[in-house]
Amino acid sequence: MQNATYDPKTCINLPCLCRQAFQHYVAQDAFFLKAFAQAYALALSQTQVPEERSTLQALLNGVDAELDLHKGYAKVTVLSPTASTNYTQQIWS
Repeated sequence: MQNATYDPKTCINLPCLCRQAFQHYVAQDAFFLKAFAQAYALALSQTQVPEERSTLQALLNGVDAELDLHKGYAKVTVLSPTASTNYTQQIWS
């Protein structure tokens, strides 16, 4: 299965979901969510404008909620944190 054609919403509904493909998706998504969380937290620390702080905090809360969902997936699918780290480090090398 090639990543360019992988649609997790479709794949999740299939009775024969490829566990590796789903784990790959979760690991990749968690990596990007963590990067967004870091960026939002940095921006939040740099602004004093109430509207901006409110918006950034809402975005950060949304990312945190999504990461919690991924932690649940990791438990159910036995997603190894090491596998996720190895995968994301490979992207940046």
